[in-house]
Amino acid sequence: MKWHNHKLCTVCVMFAVTGRLLPAFIAGLGSILPDVLEVGLVRHRTLTHWPFVYAALILTIVPAIKLVSWWAWLIVGCLLIGCILHLAEDGLSKGGIPLFNPAGKKYGLGWYITGTITETFVTAGIVLVALYIAGQRGFLSTDFLAEEIRWLLS
Repeated sequence: MKWHNHKLCTVCVMFAVTGRLLPAFIAGLGSILPDVLEVGLVRHRTLTHWPFVYAALILTIVPAIKLVSWWAWLIVGCLLIGCILHLAEDGLSKGGIPLFNPAGKKYGLGWYITGTITETFVTAGIVLVALYIAGQRGFLSTDFLAEEIRWLLS
């Protein structure tokens, strides 16, 4: 999936789950980290796309960071959630992600091929479902959004 689609899908999904813009935007930034981290270091969709790495970080580092600072916990936690959502989004592609071994076989549902119209359709579907859920939960009302923006600016 292209970076702009990763960010769009992740922000919408995170907002639908939390109803908060800040965690959604932080997760959106995290959604490109698996690709950013591999630049010039490892082959695409290998170690940086292995779910075990992010699960281990969530289980070990995030609880420790919460003891240090609520803000650090929010930022690191949301960045890692963004990474996990990146892997889930890539897992919908034909190329897939490595599940059992970072250099091993990649598994994907085959719903799209990166850079094609099928990627656009899958992205649109994820965004529409997330926005529908956010709307059903009341997160898209003008009063709710105004209060959320007011909180962000304070």
